[in-house]
Amino acid sequence: MAQLIEHRRWREGLVMGALRAGPATLAELLPRAYADAPEAQWRWARRSLLAQLLAMEKRGEVGREAGAGGRGDESGNWCLLA
Repeated sequence: MAQLIEHRRWREGLVMGALRAGPATLAELLPRAYADAPEAQWRWARRSLLAQLLAMEKRGEVGREAGAGGRGDESGNWCLLA
């Protein structure tokens, strides 16, 4: 369990680093935050990235402009708040 928590923290660091380059959509963040993962796995990585961003949003670390579909939509630009 400790390894899983450590991996999540490490991945969140990569997500934060990807956001330091500026606001970006989920599609734009995916190759930045998951550059170490084979592209064939990005389908699953996209879901993980969205879950991470939503958790970070809840903690007030990131925010986004809602896309045309509203806040439940995957669209919009994510950005750092802190």
